[in-house]
Amino acid sequence: MGKRLHIATKYECEWSDMTAFNWKIEEFHDLLSALNVSYTGESWDDEFEVSKDDWQRGIDTLREYDSLDDDARNDIDEALNALECEREKVLKIMEQFMEQSAPNWGYIECSFF
Repeated sequence: MGKRLHIATKYECEWSDMTAFNWKIEEFHDLLSALNVSYTGESWDDEFEVSKDDWQRGIDTLREYDSLDDDARNDIDEALNALECEREKVLKIMEQFMEQSAPNWGYIECSFF
């Protein structure tokens, strides 16, 4: 009995028709960091994954914004200003992306293209 490496021979990815944050790659990563959401790769990577649990935690943090401490709110505000987007709009976008993500996969596949 063994445990050998295998690779996928077929991988299909369909992208949602919803888009956001044009050319705001690092700015979006900065928002994820401000929300304490982990992602794969580096802040400049235009393709990365976020676990749905982390993504949901980011949504919850945006919803609970008013109860956060001053430092957390300031970090989020700076990230939102860099994105040139208001908190309620980002919250709606993140909720919609969660809804549109692959239901049988524990991660949200993100790509700027």
